[in-house]
Amino acid sequence: AGGSAAAGAANLVGGLAGMAYLNTFTREAEAEADDFAVDLLPRAEYDPRGLVAFFQTTAAEGGSGVPEFLSSHPTDRDRIEATSARIARNGLPPGLNVDDGGRLEIMQRRIRLLTGQGIDSQD
Repeated sequence: AGGSAAAGAANLVGGLAGMAYLNTFTREAEAEADDFAVDLLPRAEYDPRGLVAFFQTTAAEGGSGVPEFLSSHPTDRDRIEATSARIARNGLPPGLNVDDGGRLEIMQRRIRLLTGQGIDSQD
């Protein structure tokens, strides 16, 4: 009995270690995507500080609740710090948009109509 319990514990620990190791690659990819967004948004004339506000919102809503070593994403705190630092390093041109004038909602409604989900299912 001790042998099977020990084997089960070893499998569990090994699986967790493997997952933690593989998730570091996913976290790195997410960090690269955040950096890309910070660089791209000003070129599209949008203020990338909206990313920081988004990460603050997800943090305030409790985040993922998954321990960092098991998460496939960087923590909200890490994303806020890294994104804010990159914005500060890059600097921002004046006059960036902070609002899309409702275009996102229009696209979402069109997608719902085209996919058959209907408008009322999401309102």
